[in-house]
Amino acid sequence: MAKVVDKFTGSLSGQLGDLVYRRYKDGSVFVARQKSVNTISYSDKCVKTRNNFKVAVAFAKAANLLPDIHAIWKNSVYKGRSPYTKILKANIDGFGLNYELSFMSKDKISLSLSLPLFSKSYVNTKFILNFVIALHNPKNPDSESEFNCISDLSEIVSPDYDNFHTLETNFSSMNRDVIQEFQNAIIFFSLTNTENTKHIFSKTFHSEIEISD
Repeated sequence: MAKVVDKFTGSLSGQLGDLVYRRYKDGSVFVARQKSVNTISYSDKCVKTRNNFKVAVAFAKAANLLPDIHAIWKNSVYKGRSPYTKILKANIDGFGLNYELSFMSKDKISLSLSLPLFSKSYVNTKFILNFVIALHNPKNPDSESEFNCISDLSEIVSPDYDNFHTLETNFSSMNRDVIQEFQNAIIFFSLTNTENTKHIFSKTFHSEIEISD
């Protein structure tokens, strides 16, 4: 804490904010910025919190790259300066799906979809099938990246309700290069249609899977 010493007009010594003042006998004044004493905590709780935040940021960035997801969040009523911050803060509901995830390799993903009875009004509707994939467990134990998030999409026509329809989506070459470095994935996906003023979208579903060779 800074204090005034010597006479009424005073001279300054001590600390003011992050500045340290010293007055010497010859009348000169030395001013220096105090070194930061902030330390990073490596407690289990703090490490987990930082890791969760890194995953959330990576997920939001990947989701924001999908045009329909960006448009839906941009027009949502949720508070946020951008679609990215809205995705980071919250999630939104949509219509339901039945699904079975068949397999995933570095080249493609295969899943079976059907609409439940209460979603049958969307049968034969054109949708974008949006993926955000959280990759983890790198093949190389010395890899600097413990996880990564990618996004991809494909156009589909929604299947009949109560009848499963198998869909295969080929990944982009850029995503294939990333996927091949990992052994496991958590797959998030949803159907979207933003052609009209009123956007249509399903709930977001997720499933964990081992990446096939």
